[in-house]
Amino acid sequence: GQYNSKNTVTNCEIYDYFGTAAQSAGIYITSGSTEWTITNNKFYQTVSKTQTTGSIHAAIQIGSTNVDGCVITGNTIGFANAAGTGMYQWVGVSTSSRMVGIYLSSHGSTQKTIISNNSIQNISLSGTLGSTTSSSAFIGIQISSGWSDCNSNTIGSLDGTKTILIANSSTSSSEVYGIYSSASIAAVTTFNNNSIGAITHSKSNTAACGLVGLRAGSSSSNNLIIEDNAIGN
Repeated sequence: GQYNSKNTVTNCEIYDYFGTAAQSAGIYITSGSTEWTITNNKFYQTVSKTQTTGSIHAAIQIGSTNVDGCVITGNTIGFANAAGTGMYQWVGVSTSSRMVGIYLSSHGSTQKTIISNNSIQNISLSGTLGSTTSSSAFIGIQISSGWSDCNSNTIGSLDGTKTILIANSSTSSSEVYGIYSSASIAAVTTFNNNSIGAITHSKSNTAACGLVGLRAGSSSSNNLIIEDNAIGN
């Protein structure tokens, strides 16, 4: 009955975490945990990785409705080293191969989680990758359920100096999102001051190929505040 709560992961270098044939994450918080602080960490891959079985790869994932009230701020996801150079690279093998930088796959609705001031940059994915909407090849920040604010994050760059490159060889239609929220919550939720740009999504065939900066809310969502976001080329 005692939750694993109020833990802090800060100023860590978390790198070369990857499951070739299984789902993988740098930090994964699930049942029996709540109110974690994840701040100022660096998540990177020093060499290119290749999946053998398609699965989800995430840097930070919350995966239970038991989890509430987390703080995810100041983290850097991408690059090939802690110095912030090179590309974070991996190769997919099926439409189940997809990457999410910060992923609230399941989350509670009692206390709000704050996702702010994180940078997701210099990432290159190739091979056969995910499809559309919530199963897209790449999503910088994905909020599937629960109560959270998503403010002042940078995905790619507005000046083109730090990029996200998705080269998808799947013959199915595919999409890429900077921020994607499908959570249904009655409480006020904000998506403010995020910067999204320098994202390239290409296909090696004639299948449809889409790119969306920010998609927030579901058909039953209320009280969304979306202000002052910058979405560039």
